[in-house]
Amino acid sequence: GAEEATIPQLHVADYRDPAQVRRLVGERSGPVLIVGKRLSAGQVLVELVDAGMDVVLSHRSKIRFGGGSWMRWLNFRMLPVIEAIKINCLGQAPCGFEVTMDGGRARHFIRSGRVRTYPDVNRLQGNSVLFKDGTRLKPSLLLYATGFRPTLEHLHSLLGDVPDRRRLPPLDGMESAFIPGLLFIGLENQRNLRSHYLRGIREDAVLVVEEVALRL
Repeated sequence: GAEEATIPQLHVADYRDPAQVRRLVGERSGPVLIVGKRLSAGQVLVELVDAGMDVVLSHRSKIRFGGGSWMRWLNFRMLPVIEAIKINCLGQAPCGFEVTMDGGRARHFIRSGRVRTYPDVNRLQGNSVLFKDGTRLKPSLLLYATGFRPTLEHLHSLLGDVPDRRRLPPLDGMESAFIPGLLFIGLENQRNLRSHYLRGIREDAVLVVEEVALRL
């Protein structure tokens, strides 16, 4: 029912700041409903609460919290090193680390009840959201913090016959498994767990350029 609903809807990819949310909410009453349970959901949650907004959260499964501010500080500096060790020891195959919600203020807001939580969304009906447990809420805005996927719409004329073209295209290394000569960088786990981060893209870009030069 998302297309027919009268509730303003925003994806976290397009979120900018609380002022933007206030403009979208306008004169509507009701809380801002964030759908999600990981890093982006927690970051936006804290920003909106700090701005004085009423915020609620819908999540499909149990929320897993990471560390607080000191853990983020340590993680920011150590994660690339740990990634490099995993790749050197285990090759290109190991998976990345689970992304969790920050365990600082976001956890405090949720556990104290400042941010109320609801189960997974069942459907949207007009200006209401119906949850899986039968409860109903009339939010002023619905903000999806449900992850990201590649923007491949500009390639749909090429990928039209590829199964589920909205998601990751089937690859053979860096190259499309269906379209010879079409190479990608920046996709999740494309070469290894770093491939969709800038620290991995800069490594993969060199390999793509070398492959193109070899073919030319």
